[in-house]
Amino acid sequence: MASHPLNEAAYARIVWGNLTPPPWASVTFDTSASAKSRQRTLRLTFQAERSTVVMGGHSFPRPRARYQQEVTYDGVASDGVVVALLACARELAWVTREHDPRIGIGPDNLPQSPLFDPPRVRPPAMLEPSADEAFCPFCRGRFTRGEVAWGGGNLLWVHPGCWVAAVTAS
Repeated sequence: MASHPLNEAAYARIVWGNLTPPPWASVTFDTSASAKSRQRTLRLTFQAERSTVVMGGHSFPRPRARYQQEVTYDGVASDGVVVALLACARELAWVTREHDPRIGIGPDNLPQSPLFDPPRVRPPAMLEPSADEAFCPFCRGRFTRGEVAWGGGNLLWVHPGCWVAAVTAS
């Protein structure tokens, strides 16, 4: 696949959302055109170096990772590449969730990121850990201010102590 002629920095901003990319992770983009139609294929690659997640005052190592996702889109449509980028990011969110740099941070100003946000959960539900339906997936307890942290796209909000206990036990 050849490198896409458009601005990769602009593509990265779409995929990362309003999350500042951490120094240990990167995204790259490649596209190819079909010789027989106006279809293009976009490949999004997420790569993470070894890093550390901090939760509840404890540090845990994260392994290196590399994930790719491809999607075909209409190469003529003006918004085709944006739709393709968001589709790739949402599909990758299923596997990048353990590399989410937001793990361990509280609910105040949680940045949104298509690369890590759970693909089938509406963002408002993610951003409101005090909502009536929100509870810790480990202990099933409700949250109080100061005892809640982002656990990643598979867990959503957690009690930091519960997350640490689960990770330490595994």
